Amino acid sequence: MSNDIIKTFENDTIRVEVVTDYESYGYDSPLEHSGVEYHLDGGRYFHMKSDAFEEKNPDYWYYPVFAYIHSGVVFSLSPFSCRWDSGCCGYFAVKRPSKGGEWKTQKAFLKYAVGLIKDLNLHVSGDYYGIKASELVDGEWEEVDACWGYLGREYAEAEAKSQFDWWVANTPKQLSLV
Repeated sequence: MSNDIIKTFENDTIRVEVVTDYESYGYDSPLEHSGVEYHLDGGRYFHMKSDAFEEKNPDYWYYPVFAYIHSGVVFSLSPFSCRWDSGCCGYFAVKRPSKGGEWKTQKAFLKYAVGLIKDLNLHVSGDYYGIKASELVDGEWEEVDACWGYLGREYAEAEAKSQFDWWVANTPKQLSLV
């Protein structure tokens, strides 16, 4: 399967492309390195549990996570309106500040959790990209750099634009000898 080009930043000597990353099945879930304990179970569709998750530990705050499962999976911190294909699929848990937890307030953690849910939804939908940089050499584009595993199109495009700007600023200009 070839990688589809999503967006291109280009001038006469540099090209930076955002491409789909079809090999994303091997990437860790955003939950793996989040510092959040979790237990999510969607029956035959998914099962994710952190090693340290303890059910009903009074040292932790628990937050329900909901899933809508119908031709895919979508997560939320709020219930979905469909009573047939959605429901509570598990919990996020964070240690209370009085027990050494990093989050001082529940409000601060919930703000973080909203972003975590967004990243988790991108992950389960396989929304990963790569960025390839190429340089024009003797009339042919030669790949000079590539990096894979960017989560989310918006982030990948912003990073590609930043890389393009860097390549333009740091690539020596050829003098025209006419």
